[in-house]
Amino acid sequence: IDFDNKKNLLIASVILVSGIGGLMIDLGGLQITGVATSTILGIVLYQILPEPKADEA
Repeated sequence: IDFDNKKNLLIASVILVSGIGGLMIDLGGLQITGVATSTILGIVLYQILPEPKADEA
């Protein structure tokens, strides 16, 4: 994983904070907790966030 890429660093930090912090989503009778919430957040953020522009040298 290239942590020099700000997109990757942001996604990894959100996954760690939500997983360690015990983030839980309650949808009616369905509860999504811990690792599942972190995984879903990581996938969604990867698709939503734009790719960084390549430096022109």
